[in-house]
Amino acid sequence: MNKIWPVLTKIRIHPLTWLLLALGVLTARFTELLLMFAIVLCHELGHAIAAQLFGWRIKSVTLLPFGGELETDEHGNRPWHEELIVLASGPLQHVWILLLTYLFYTIGFISDYIYTSLILYNFIVLFINLAPIWPLDGGKALFVLLSKRMPFLHAHRLIIIISGVSLFLALIGLVVVNPLNMNWWMVVGFLIFSLWKEWKHRQFVFLRFLMERHYGHNKDIRAISRLEAEKDIKVYKILEDFRRDNKHIIIVKNKDEELGKLDEAEVLHACFTSKLAYRPIGELLYPY
Repeated sequence: MNKIWPVLTKIRIHPLTWLLLALGVLTARFTELLLMFAIVLCHELGHAIAAQLFGWRIKSVTLLPFGGELETDEHGNRPWHEELIVLASGPLQHVWILLLTYLFYTIGFISDYIYTSLILYNFIVLFINLAPIWPLDGGKALFVLLSKRMPFLHAHRLIIIISGVSLFLALIGLVVVNPLNMNWWMVVGFLIFSLWKEWKHRQFVFLRFLMERHYGHNKDIRAISRLEAEKDIKVYKILEDFRRDNKHIIIVKNKDEELGKLDEAEVLHACFTSKLAYRPIGELLYPY
């Protein structure tokens, strides 16, 4: 309970959620919205409690009308398997929700209407979140797997592209199948805005990843990565090849001749402390 209580104190309800609940009262759809809200709450608490158990720095848990958002102060340097567990902990809540719903229905605790509504909304929230679109769970999980196989910056760019293509296909499907469904248009609109914001802030996301490493928060080092760089390459270009869960050794060369080696801590210090991001990497081999 000591681990769960701090999570509960960080729950925030988006103003739009309050507005829709109020509209639900006026339009006799309050019960449906309340059921959807309860499912979203359970989903997000699954993420948040798992993150709390791993010692993540949780900033807030915001509940939106059609989903939720767990905001943490972690920026890509947690162990990849840890991130996948936190991401999976949301969708896993739908299993016990389904079982509990069926149990309550069989003992006559809930009506046919509540039962069918809970089953429907439970699957809707689950399948939406499994889509390979940022910032949904499916999109974030795919990003974690990509960032395990390629540099962080490249993986982040790729997941935005994949998300954009997936979202475009979903948009076509919505126009063809159910163009008048305002609820789905709200979901698509939110995802378009979220993806645009992620693209707009992509350099900031990368900087936070690097700064977290600079200040020593990359504790799970699983491999040593050797990066070769010509002496005239700018420092910031080397940083673009940094990977999660890796310690980097930069080998500075002049064509085929090795001039020296730099630890990633030296390169990060040069970038963020000495402001040498746009200087040739070869200059770091000498006192600065």
